[in-house]
Amino acid sequence: MKYILCLLITIWSLNLFGFTYEVEFFFTADERDTDIMKFSELITLRQFKGKGNWKDNKGDYGVVDCMGNHTIIKSNKTLLKMYCKEMNENNNNFVIMFDRNSENFNAGVGQSIYLVATGKYQQYLNLKCIYAVKSFESKGSIIKQKC
Repeated sequence: MKYILCLLITIWSLNLFGFTYEVEFFFTADERDTDIMKFSELITLRQFKGKGNWKDNKGDYGVVDCMGNHTIIKSNKTLLKMYCKEMNENNNNFVIMFDRNSENFNAGVGQSIYLVATGKYQQYLNLKCIYAVKSFESKGSIIKQKC
């Protein structure tokens, strides 16, 4: 009985402290890396690229290169699709696609998915996550992702 109780406590503890992977991305904005096309007073398309840094809750960190597009439909919504390649200090890398459909250009919540992964990141291949982003008056942005 004592062994069964220990086994049950161990299984319960493992479920309580389940898998959580969090990554924070920090970007600065450079208007030279953004192309803007206004189709009308209602629709604006932004194509952009950027560089930044990231860190995760496992103690890893590195650099990130991103490229994407952002469609703004005035008084309605903003659509974002962005691809980022992250690399750590050991040259392990992963590629994430960020997808967002929200009402606000400067902040929102979306979904991300790991499309490519090498080295220790292979375990995250096809992993879907939730992320939140906050932009700071065209100066940069912060993304917090949780899987």
